[in-house]
Amino acid sequence: MFSIYKARQILESKQEVNLKYWDKEGNIITANQVVCTSSYHENNTFNLLHTQSGEVRKIRVWNIFELNGEEVCL
Repeated sequence: MFSIYKARQILESKQEVNLKYWDKEGNIITANQVVCTSSYHENNTFNLLHTQSGEVRKIRVWNIFELNGEEVCL
């Protein structure tokens, strides 16, 4: 288990990661092989590029609960 601060550092390093997060309806989304393309500290969001499909998604940092198989705590 690691903190959301450590998760932010890993995402901002531009490494390819696997993560799970909740969407705005509360569904669990599994995102495999994603890369953070940018982050915004003011509104706590990340833009994630799905490397397989080329799709970019914006997610809020506090919606992430698992990163590379490790639990993320607030």
